[in-house]
Amino acid sequence: MSPDYSETSIIALSILMTVAVALGLYMTWLSWRAYRHTRDRAHRWLFRGMGLLTLGAVLEGFAYNILGWSLGWAQALGAAIIVGSFGSFVMSVR
Repeated sequence: MSPDYSETSIIALSILMTVAVALGLYMTWLSWRAYRHTRDRAHRWLFRGMGLLTLGAVLEGFAYNILGWSLGWAQALGAAIIVGSFGSFVMSVR
């Protein structure tokens, strides 16, 4: 049984994910600057986590819009990448 997504909800999701990618790129850049300035291991893990989180948002959209995956599978891919990025965040505060 497949859920029926309206065109409006897909457009809203696309807009929100675009904003999320833009903010993710900005946060990745900021964390890279912090790492480059301090060479601190925590900042390096933060940079990796932010980069992975941003990459996950991009890959989720790519899987859905370009590869034609169902929205559920594309979101599952995004969730799996989120788990990896949270692992990096844990390492940054450990």
